[in-house]
Amino acid sequence: MPIPQLYEKLPVDPSPVQNLLTQGIVYELTALAAKEGLFTALAVRKTAAGLARELAWDETITERVLQVLAQAGYLTCVGGAYTAVPAMAKYLHRNSPWFLADSLLSEFPAGSFAHRVLAALNNETVTPCCHKKAQNQPERLRGIGARAVTGEFVQTTVQAVSLDRKKHLLDLGGGHGFYSIAFAQKYPGLTVTLFDVPDIAALAAAAIANYGLSGRVQTRAGDFLATDIGSGYDAVLCSLMLSPSTLATVLPKVYSAVLPGGTLIVRTHIKDGFPSLAGSINRLFCTLNGQRTMYTLTEWQTWLAEYGFSNIQTANITDIVAVLTATRP
Repeated sequence: MPIPQLYEKLPVDPSPVQNLLTQGIVYELTALAAKEGLFTALAVRKTAAGLARELAWDETITERVLQVLAQAGYLTCVGGAYTAVPAMAKYLHRNSPWFLADSLLSEFPAGSFAHRVLAALNNETVTPCCHKKAQNQPERLRGIGARAVTGEFVQTTVQAVSLDRKKHLLDLGGGHGFYSIAFAQKYPGLTVTLFDVPDIAALAAAAIANYGLSGRVQTRAGDFLATDIGSGYDAVLCSLMLSPSTLATVLPKVYSAVLPGGTLIVRTHIKDGFPSLAGSINRLFCTLNGQRTMYTLTEWQTWLAEYGFSNIQTANITDIVAVLTATRP
């Protein structure tokens, strides 16, 4: 079987399965909303803050849930206030003679998406599904990588960035390794070093070997917050691993590690991405996993400039993820 080129579209379109998974998430969320009286409460227009007060819910999670249901077409949003669309108001209102919610899910198993959302709404502690112990499990890491490829996050990133004439890329916190693999496939003259904690680096090395790239894509084990990340790179990729709390530690290391004229590639969640159903679901997942605050594209550009990088460009925006490039002068 030919080895897939991860920087290209997959030969078999994954959208039917992706659509099914999205429908499953929306179904669970709609069943939860009906059971907990959300559509009943939104027979009249309310803001997320007003609904959260009425139902004694966490305001941030409430806002995220409402955004998903609005993007799914079950709520309307005007001026920051939400109301149920006519079909939801008629068939999922508790006092309606046509109430159909009894036909929806009534129980949400522990660990299910709806169970985690309900716990978060009720201000209960929710263990992130990307918890460190789970991340180090092969199946979990492979699933993260599969979503990155089938969702075309890998492809859009690699296609949006030019590494022509670059010789050595550092994939910092490279995780599953699919970004390293895709860049190495597209640029045959490129050497890649994937840097991550020992357990994850070992799992990434196995994936890299499966693609026949062990000769050009090496793994290096360590904690990038505490240990040396090397030097002499002419490109560095930081994919969804930077946050305001780590910038002061990571960006000076990256600046020192990349050669003058080298390229920094940053993938990050942004507050002002394009609204979409997929983006609203991803935003809800991020919040459940502890990322309650996102920042604007301008804030990220400002931070990169503050740490000495120049020529800061927006290479791509997909839903709530931006790809930025910058140059070390």
